[in-house]
Amino acid sequence: MVFAWIIFIGRKDFVASTIEHEMTHAIFALLTFHNVTNIEADYDGSGVTAYRGGRNWLITIAPYFFPTLSVAMFVVIFITYLLTGQVASWMNLGLGMTTGYHFLAVIFEIHPKQTDLQKVGFFWAFLFIPSANLLIYSLIFAFVDKGFTGSWHFLKVLYYTTLHDAEVILHIFTG
Repeated sequence: MVFAWIIFIGRKDFVASTIEHEMTHAIFALLTFHNVTNIEADYDGSGVTAYRGGRNWLITIAPYFFPTLSVAMFVVIFITYLLTGQVASWMNLGLGMTTGYHFLAVIFEIHPKQTDLQKVGFFWAFLFIPSANLLIYSLIFAFVDKGFTGSWHFLKVLYYTTLHDAEVILHIFTG
C-alpha cells in the first residue's frame, strides 16, 4: 500500500481518494438522518459534501476514523460467507489493502490546514481519532485472526469491560 500511495494515491490529482473521503462524510450524514444535497471532488484534492440538518461533528470527522473501503470489503466478505460458507484469500488481501489505505489516508490527511479538523477542533480530534481508529483496527484484526467469531468476541469483551469499568467509576463516586 505504501508503494501504491507513493506512485498513485498520494498524488494531488488522484481524485479517487477525495471521492472516498467525501463519500464517508455522506455516509455519516445519512446515518445521522441528514439529507445529503451535494458531493463534489476536484482534481486539486479539494472536496465538499453538503447536507441539510445542521452541523454534526461526527459527520465532519468520520473520514479520519471510519475506513469506508474496508467496511465495503467486509460487506463483500460477509455476503460471500453467507452464500458459500467460505472466505477467499483474495478477500483478506483486499481487506488488508483497504485497511492500509485508510491508515495512510489518515496519516496524510491530518495536518493544521485540514478544514474538517479545524471545524471540530484539534484538541477534540486529538482525543477522538486515535481512540476510534484503535477500536476499528481492533475489530478488523480480530476478524483477520478468528473471522466473524473473533470480531463478535472482541465486541463482547469490549462491552463487558466497559460495563465493569463504568460500575467501578460509579462506585467510586457514589461511595
